[in-house]
Formats: sequence, C-alpha cells, structure tokens
Amino acid sequence: MSDISDSIDLGETQRTHKDDDFPLQNEGVPDLDDESSDPENAYNQLTLFEKLKDSRWQFRRKAYSELYTFFETEQIPANAGEDLKPETMVPWIQNMINEHNMIAFVEALKALNSFLTHHTCSRPQLASFTGPLMDKLVLNKKNIQNLILEILDKLIEGDEAYSIPQEILKRLDNKNHKFLNQLLLILLKYVKKGSDDSTIRVLFKAMVPLLTHSNKETRQLALEIVRVLYSYVEESFKEMKDFAFGNLRHAHLKELEILQKTPKAKGRRLIKLNDGSFKVHDAGLKKAQAAQKVDLMTLLPEKYLEVPYLVQTSGESFVQFNQNEKKRKLEEFNQRIEQILKNGSEIDTNKDYSTIINLLILVNSH
Repeated sequence: MSDISDSIDLGETQRTHKDDDFPLQNEGVPDLDDESSDPENAYNQLTLFEKLKDSRWQFRRKAYSELYTFFETEQIPANAGEDLKPETMVPWIQNMINEHNMIAFVEALKALNSFLTHHTCSRPQLASFTGPLMDKLVLNKKNIQNLILEILDKLIEGDEAYSIPQEILKRLDNKNHKFLNQLLLILLKYVKKGSDDSTIRVLFKAMVPLLTHSNKETRQLALEIVRVLYSYVEESFKEMKDFAFGNLRHAHLKELEILQKTPKAKGRRLIKLNDGSFKVHDAGLKKAQAAQKVDLMTLLPEKYLEVPYLVQTSGESFVQFNQNEKKRKLEEFNQRIEQILKNGSEIDTNKDYSTIINLLILVNSH
C-alpha cells in the first residue's frame, strides 16, 4: 500500500505577500465606518499594539503585515517602541490565531509562519498555539488551510511536549470527516518522525476504532498510521491479532494483513506494545453516552464566509443573482443544522460563534 499522504492533495500554499498598498478601502467587502477622512493618517497615529487591537479589520491586517516584515528583517515597525523584540510578541499570537476576519487572518497566519521560521519560543507557548490552529482547519478557504498546515509542519518539528498528538486525540470524534482526515494526515507526519513509548501505545489504541470508520479515506489514513506505529513495536501481526484486533470483522482484518509485509524500524529500540494494560476500548474514540456536541463552524457550506461579500454590482440581473446566492447559502446552512438536531446531536454552546453572527448581521443589512 503506498503512502496515503502522497495521494491527498491539499494544494500549494500561497506565499505571496503584499505590503506595498495600504488596504483600507474598497476590497470587495463593505467598509467599516471611519470617523477620519484620512484613514492612512489615522492608522499612522496609532502604536503597533493599538493597531493590533483596533476594531477595524483593515488596520489589523496592515499591522499583521508590519509584523511579518519585523519577523523577517527585525526592522522595528513605526510607533512600536525601541525595545520591541520578537519574543515579546508571543502573547499576541493567540489573538492573531483568533482573528475573525478572513482577509486579515491570512496576514496573521503569514506573520505567525514567519515568526516560527526565524525565531523560537518555549514549549508551553508552542503547545498553546496547536489546538486553536487545528480548529481553524474547518474553514473552507484553501489558502488558509494550506497556511495552517505549513505552520503545523513547523510545530511538528519542534513539538517536544507531545502537544500535537494530545490535541488531535481530543478531536477524533469530530463528525466532519474532511476535518478529521486533515487531523489524521497531520498525525501521520508526526508519527513518522518517531515518538516516545507511552505516546506510541496511546496512538495505537486510538487508531484501532478508526480502522472500521465509515469513511474510506479515514480508514486508509488510520491504517497508514498503524503501519508506522507497528514498525516501532516488538510484536508480530500474529501476536497482535488477539489482543489488539480481536474485535474487528474479517474484512477489516484482511486489510490489516499488510502489516505482515511491513518491516520493523531499524536503528531504534522497539517497544513492547502489550505491556499488560493494553485495552483498545480505554483509548481512542470515546463512545459518548451523551448527545454528540457539534461545532457550528464545521457545518458551514462551501464559500459560506464569502456570502456577505457578494456586493451589489450594477445591473438588475446581477443583483438578483447575488441575492439568490445569499439565500441559497443561508438555506443550506439551516438545513445542515436541522439535520444535526434531527440526528440527536446538540450544538456546542461553548464555542465562539461571533464570526457566524457577524456574517448574519452583514447579510441582513444588505
């Protein structure tokens, strides 16, 4: 079986960076009200940290662009203060990851990517970025997904705290199979670089339930991860059939026979998988007794985030097309919510849905 990661096309990361034009007006989206008749002058009057906190996404976007240049060249931005150092920006990175405007968010990701390329921060700080970045993978914008994946690749290389597998394990019961498969692809990259004994055991147990997943791509990715982990353990496939795969159906066991042709890793100490505590049902996917909680962001239709940006261009037929497209996207979103509720699931009320609320406000105001 070929490496499944070779067959999944996540596209090319868009690496272009615009910092010549001042992006404050007329970019295909509604402008925010600005009391100043000269937004560029108003922007230049602010300190860097005031720009990063400003309510206007155009200001924040420009500030992120300044940070990108700072991380690349260490050229201190205007009004930033002489004592500004890259490491002092770490507390602000969490806010950048939570940026709710998609246009500004792209610039925030570029700045974060540059920071991780040229500078370092502590293991706890790196771990704090991992989960929020993974959650942003539910967004349908391809360039955003690719930037996040590029950043996560860097985190994989520096993840000595094993935060990446821990964060992925928390999300394995997600019902969005595209999101789940992206997480598994990240995990596949992670396990290929090796791991400690306890992490190998935990991940192995977690993958077994996914070997019977209804989505074919999910099953294939889980199998690829199991193959890599299998190469790190002492037991043969025959020894593992009873204690690890005993509950699997014949068809799924047949797929696992490929492990017999998988060589054990050379140049590293093999671990004993069955250390006496191996119980598949204790790890991996949690069989929740309570209703499944669903994040509304995972239900957004394709290009839903672009709905309010369908501007009313001149021409009656084009205006009508835009209104129909807005209505269609909203109806599709409502249908997905109704289906989730009909299936007995619940909306996760602990999530931040400000992006969706802002979208609805924008749509209803045009």
